[in-house]
Amino acid sequence: MFLDLFNLIKNKNTFPFAQSSFISFLSTSYASCYFESRQIGSCNRKNFFSYHNYEVTNDLNDVSKELKNVLHESVKTWFLNELNISGKTIVFKNILSEDSSVFLKDSCDALIKNKEDYELLLIKTYDGSKYTSNSIYGTSKITPTPKLKHLIQAFRFLLIHNESNNIDFINLCYIDTATSQDFKNIQFRISVFEDSGVKYPNIQVKLPNGSLTSYINKQITDVGIKNSETYLYDCLVSNTIPSAEYTPVFTPEEVEQKYAEGLIYKTNYEQYKKNKDSVVLGDYECIYCPYNKGTCQKYD
Repeated sequence: MFLDLFNLIKNKNTFPFAQSSFISFLSTSYASCYFESRQIGSCNRKNFFSYHNYEVTNDLNDVSKELKNVLHESVKTWFLNELNISGKTIVFKNILSEDSSVFLKDSCDALIKNKEDYELLLIKTYDGSKYTSNSIYGTSKITPTPKLKHLIQAFRFLLIHNESNNIDFINLCYIDTATSQDFKNIQFRISVFEDSGVKYPNIQVKLPNGSLTSYINKQITDVGIKNSETYLYDCLVSNTIPSAEYTPVFTPEEVEQKYAEGLIYKTNYEQYKKNKDSVVLGDYECIYCPYNKGTCQKYD
């Protein structure tokens, strides 16, 4: 069959959305949410320090971080290319996403076509080893669950395009970069569930046994996300350092309480109990924050 390549180019699918652009303060990488008067997701104080280029005081092995970023971009490119050449869907890349009320602007990874409807696509990579995959990929006893910060980011993209472009779904795809076992890639298809005027993410996912399930995460809401963004925006405009939302070092009482609530892994807890003088337990967001151990503590 003679394939008219010039005709293919001439009649290719055009991008379905109108897009504008403005100067921005925020991006979805700053995504966080208030739930029951506490913050989940990215720390607004950390976001403030990052925006204003405060001194980095916590050595996080920048070379390793750079390598992970390069790997992520390579895997993302591979995944989008594979979707494109599969011939099963149309793929548009780097979907501009804006909310002028808080000067937010960012790009979602892609837009795909599922039959006659468009859906967003956000791609993440992770180490699919047992320690991390138990929560993300799931087990026979644990329902697969995205990382909260990724779920908030994906839901924020969806809220923007659900309102402006009638997009009903975003697909949050995790690609396993581990090489020591079978790959554990997983896809979460997220929609908006509304109850009493509040919007929550409804998460659809295939379980390890292949069956499909869905559940609603009621920690994350459109109101909680917008309140967090507004607070950060106001702090940036007024040059006011946000309050600390996380704890770098737990008190003994906090350790016991959080362990009882399942917020501290058993292995970490046992190491702490054996040697309380050298093992420090604190919020994950603080341990891996570049402004911990110095910059952040200056403003407590």
